[in-house]
Amino acid sequence: MDAEHGMSAAGTARRQLLQKAALLLGVFTTSRARAAPCAPPDEANSGLRKSLNYTESSPNPAQRCSGCSFFSDPQGDCGRCMIFSGPTSVNGHCDSWAARG
Repeated sequence: MDAEHGMSAAGTARRQLLQKAALLLGVFTTSRARAAPCAPPDEANSGLRKSLNYTESSPNPAQRCSGCSFFSDPQGDCGRCMIFSGPTSVNGHCDSWAARG
């Protein structure tokens, strides 16, 4: 009975480990899906984005693209930026950020 109990405990521990791994994989996959950029990385103005230190997630919640005077047409997680002439994340930020007036 002890050998049977040992196998059962090992099987339970392995099952719990696999469930936790699957859960972590699901969380990682979901968070990566939400962080998908609005603009493709090979966009023609990627150099401009880089020079203005554009990021998809603002380090300062008070200075997100959605609150910038250059941002318009928010639809879901993306909108349009007059500087970049293309799609931009509502949560993004760059060095040209200017508060809406």
